[in-house]
Amino acid sequence: VDITPAFAAAQIIDTMTDALLVLDLGGVIRIVNRATCGLLGKSEVELVGKPISAMNRTFFSFNEVDSLVRGGIDRDYEVTLPAEQGEAVTLSVSASVMRGPSKEPLAIVCVARDVTGRKVAEAQIQRHREREAALHEINLATTSTLELHTVLDMLLQKIQDLLAITKLLTVFDTFENEGEALGSYN
Repeated sequence: VDITPAFAAAQIIDTMTDALLVLDLGGVIRIVNRATCGLLGKSEVELVGKPISAMNRTFFSFNEVDSLVRGGIDRDYEVTLPAEQGEAVTLSVSASVMRGPSKEPLAIVCVARDVTGRKVAEAQIQRHREREAALHEINLATTSTLELHTVLDMLLQKIQDLLAITKLLTVFDTFENEGEALGSYN
């Protein structure tokens, strides 16, 4: 086997773990790799020759293709593709213009990576930090006052903020009213 640049390029494209799409200047998909097909759940035949906007309007519009070609500035962004089956997928996309020998635009190269797992992990970390902050505030409030009503009010507010459960407030209001009613019999 003669290792030519064309042979090497084909092998690299085929073994990339990130999705690769090459678009012509009209925004029509000309090349995809295996990772693209796996990510989108479509075959090469279903993708090649179709406008990128037909794949998904949020991925890359014709206006964005035109703007990229005219501006020549690489573009990095994230896009969430709605799932045809299962969960939506968030992609980190990098798009750039491929130029010919005399610097004229020839095509647009898009490399996309599935960052759905990272986004889920970031959201979990953020929720964990919010819970930690709320617990810290609750700890400060309970150690700075001995007034049970103040502590319960603050605790209920934090629970409502974190869980957004209004039904819980109703239960505590009922408990508080019953407690006041019991206290009035003394």
